[in-house]
Amino acid sequence: MRLHVIASLFFASLAVVDGAATYAKDECGDLGVMNIDVARLTSGIDPSKVRKCLNHPEGSDGPNDSDVPSVNVSSLENKALERRECWFKSRYGCSTNGYCWKVCDGNGGWCWAASNGGTGDWLRCASYKDCGEGDSFACGAGGCKDCGCSCH
Repeated sequence: MRLHVIASLFFASLAVVDGAATYAKDECGDLGVMNIDVARLTSGIDPSKVRKCLNHPEGSDGPNDSDVPSVNVSSLENKALERRECWFKSRYGCSTNGYCWKVCDGNGGWCWAASNGGTGDWLRCASYKDCGEGDSFACGAGGCKDCGCSCH
């Protein structure tokens, strides 16, 4: 009898986990589901604040000339850069759709910024002044193909 109860509880918990995973997959779609081993998280990262979806909603389409506050935008061609193009015009900014990004190396590599050490929600902004550098503007983590520090 006791083994039967334990087995029932075990399989019921698997059904809940499987249902949550299916829900996350449906909600995230092409963005993929964030899978992080919470036992391996570094200190300062809150496991309860890890985002559900892996990749960034804007994918690889990053900073563009209209996002740069320090230049005369009217003198520039106002169009999005090619996918994952290297960026040298500013150190950080706010995308046209309201997400923070930052340059993360000296070679023009950039990333989407996320809370919770890069594992949390994507940081939103109304202007470049809402974004910045440092620990509170971490590069997206979790192995997402379009959010970590890179360019081609």
